[in-house]
Amino acid sequence: MEKLWYTKDSEIPFSHLDEIISGTSHLLIHVWAGWNGVDGIQIEELKKWGVVFEDHMTIRSINVDQKEFREILRSWKISNVPALVFFRDGKHMKTVSHLLREDDLLKAVNEIYGAPEDDV
Repeated sequence: MEKLWYTKDSEIPFSHLDEIISGTSHLLIHVWAGWNGVDGIQIEELKKWGVVFEDHMTIRSINVDQKEFREILRSWKISNVPALVFFRDGKHMKTVSHLLREDDLLKAVNEIYGAPEDDV
């Protein structure tokens, strides 16, 4: 699985969105905005748990201010940032449009993908 989620390289280019969604079995997209301070907290939560998740799913990101993504973000029912959008085998499973802290983040990941040790 890709381990780019904590860098600028984690941002999904619009031209590759469909390919990334369809080609990734367990995908979490963090939708963020540079002007939103709460996004920094979400990034820290993802970094903290990245070690646990890194072999279990791919985490990528989209900047909400990129105009070409607006229609797709509406279709994912994003009402606020930070938002986390969960995909499994190319299918949109869940959108959470608020900060997810440790317990709620782990609960959402386990609910959608199963516990990381279930993949071993």
